[in-house]
Amino acid sequence: MAYYTMTINDKDTKYKTYASTRSHTDSEFDSLNTEYDGYVSSHTRSNSEYNNYVGSHHYTDDEYNALTVASLTTIGLSATNFNHYWTWDPPSHLTINGCIFNMGTNTAYNCELHVKVWSSTDALLLDTTVDLGSISGRSYVSKSTETPYTGSGSYWSVIPEWTTTP
Repeated sequence: MAYYTMTINDKDTKYKTYASTRSHTDSEFDSLNTEYDGYVSSHTRSNSEYNNYVGSHHYTDDEYNALTVASLTTIGLSATNFNHYWTWDPPSHLTINGCIFNMGTNTAYNCELHVKVWSSTDALLLDTTVDLGSISGRSYVSKSTETPYTGSGSYWSVIPEWTTTP
């Protein structure tokens, strides 16, 4: 399950990086989004398929413990955008909820979520980080936070970042 989560997160990251460096019309963006949604919907696995995969790929304790390098992935991380248009409303913000898991046995240091929000015209409205501290090997932290920004966000990215040394 962690593999599939990492694969989807990797695809999300590549897509958002691509989208942030390109200038597209709304119809081009909608077309790319439809293509992406089609990919995600056609690459899902049922619980029985996943269980069959796990059942046929046993790892020894030595193989499992060899995964020492700190490596973060998100589990159930969601970001919900709230746009506010009037001056008396609170600022627009991205609400982020979920868990960040260290898959390695070594500690991940200087952990943070790198958060970016763009407008429909590809203007960068927010580029900030949310501090997570250090995450010990094979453990996770839960995070629930709001990141305010000015403007009307259309798309965003939330990517875990870390170092392997303090």
